[in-house]
Amino acid sequence: MDVNNRLGLAASCALLAAACMTLAAVVERVLAALWQWYKFSGYGGGGAISLSQSTAVVFLVLVGMMIGAAFWLRRQGARVGATLMSRLSTAALWVFCVAVVLYAVVALSPLNAWRPPSNY
Repeated sequence: MDVNNRLGLAASCALLAAACMTLAAVVERVLAALWQWYKFSGYGGGGAISLSQSTAVVFLVLVGMMIGAAFWLRRQGARVGATLMSRLSTAALWVFCVAVVLYAVVALSPLNAWRPPSNY
């Protein structure tokens, strides 16, 4: 295994770890939203979490960049015959996609009350 394959493998592992951490954060927000809905659903407008619009934009841009990196590493792994790098990148890609779909479901559902960007 040459140096480029080792670097690609390390990058694929880092991407998969980042994808798992991103998914954990999104799952935490989903669970918080469900808990708020369960706890306050009958109390006149309660039962929602608030997500910031600017945080949503930053989140989606960064995850988009990570998805692009995962696609690139997947192609590189397939091109040089590094199947482990390609598989790890594909797994990271799917985990990022699941995180984006879950985030979109919560963000666009009644479980969310958008908070406008703050003026610093």
